[in-house]
Amino acid sequence: MYASPEILIEVKEKLLSKFDFSIEQAAGFLNFIQRYAILINPSRQITGVLADLDDHIILECALEAKANIIITPDRQLLKLKKYQDIVIAHPSMLKYWFSSKPF
Repeated sequence: MYASPEILIEVKEKLLSKFDFSIEQAAGFLNFIQRYAILINPSRQITGVLADLDDHIILECALEAKANIIITPDRQLLKLKKYQDIVIAHPSMLKYWFSSKPF
């Protein structure tokens, strides 16, 4: 799992505003992510691919990490289906990924 500082900031903002996490709960969740994720500092900025500009940080991180797949419930990202050589899939598709069945 990979994350960037920008992704962590975005996650924190969503936890506080959309999911009513307290500051302490959000900090605990971010600490959990940081324990298991490899932190990536993307070297290039992507623009003009998605309507939601905040979603570009996901693509930037995935490219820098040389990821094979992005797992996300985000509809804008899912509409792409693929970005460069990176497959974009809904979390419900994980069972197929791990059982070696095609998407």
